[in-house]
Amino acid sequence: MKLKLLALGFLLSGFGTSYAQDTAAIKRNAQIWVDCFWNGNMETALKYSDPRFVSKAGGKTELTSNMKSTLATLRAEGITFRSVKLGEVSKIYKAGAELHCAIPQQVFMNRKKGYFTYESDILAISIDNGKTWKFFNGDLSQKDLKKLFPNFNKELVLKKLSSPVLHE
Repeated sequence: MKLKLLALGFLLSGFGTSYAQDTAAIKRNAQIWVDCFWNGNMETALKYSDPRFVSKAGGKTELTSNMKSTLATLRAEGITFRSVKLGEVSKIYKAGAELHCAIPQQVFMNRKKGYFTYESDILAISIDNGKTWKFFNGDLSQKDLKKLFPNFNKELVLKKLSSPVLHE
């Protein structure tokens, strides 16, 4: 009887391929990633970045330089980072040898008169069955997604970058 219960448990668990993950940890690490990017802490942000993100941006040096330049330009225009609010981690999908999920983000930016917000998704990627997660800006065309992630699971739908919403 005990053996039958163990066998049933194994079958119900999806043959040991369950994708149960600590979504709070995924979200916590994504928060570190976005906060570091917007606050200019590129060394830490790069540790949480998917290598394909870094490569697409021209490499570590180019990405760091571009982000610092972007932040300086925004500051000169009176725009500064306020915060990022992350939504709940989506269902986790198998994508070839990787796991993928989406995390909605709402970015808040201060401006001279009030602030603005915009929304998009972060793509979270694990190459070690969920032990560690790296992040990628999810605002990609389907063509770019397929090129960078050949096994991307089409069931995972990423929200496109929204237009900014101004708040006085």
